[in-house]
Amino acid sequence: MCWAPILSILEKLIQLVTDEVCVQLLLRAYVNLISACGTALIFDGRDAILTSLCRECLTIHKEPVKESKTNPPTTQRGKASHAVGSLFGNEKCSVTSRNMQVTRSLLEIANKQHSVLDVKSWSIILETMQKVECVMTEKLQLNGMQKRV
Repeated sequence: MCWAPILSILEKLIQLVTDEVCVQLLLRAYVNLISACGTALIFDGRDAILTSLCRECLTIHKEPVKESKTNPPTTQRGKASHAVGSLFGNEKCSVTSRNMQVTRSLLEIANKQHSVLDVKSWSIILETMQKVECVMTEKLQLNGMQKRV
């Protein structure tokens, strides 16, 4: 469990940091930690870190999001959402520019770190990508309907 304290710190930092460069450095740390755990055959650690990263791919709103034509919806971090998406359970999700930055890192892991991933890891990645795709598809459909009206 040598990875647990590092993961705890990374989770707090990724949620609090607002500077894009700092976020990118934290994402690089996630990628390196996943690679290190996978190479060292620490599967529980690798999957916990991967799950933590996947949680940052979508912004979950505690209360329903109301779209306004003048003001874009805001997220818990106060940044404007690029997409407002589906309900997952009772939670409304959206994708911000920060979420897209995290999603790019997740794709990088799938592409470049595939040798340290197993079926469980791939399942975590693919489920997350499916959720992101659903949110983005819904936003594209909503935009298409608004343009027709």
